[in-house]
Amino acid sequence: MPARIIAGDTAWWEPPASLLVSPAAATLVVLAAERVYRRALMQTGRKLSFRQAFKPAD
Repeated sequence: MPARIIAGDTAWWEPPASLLVSPAAATLVVLAAERVYRRALMQTGRKLSFRQAFKPAD
């Protein structure tokens, strides 16, 4: 994005939109990773599937 801004290839709304989307996406990735990691720590004896990791808490 910085290279596109310098080159002038962006619309006026693209830089602010990228500033909003990037932190939101990073937050979602961190929350998902935290949930998988926390569930994997509590799991003993067998592998944890993604379905089990994202299942609502018991």
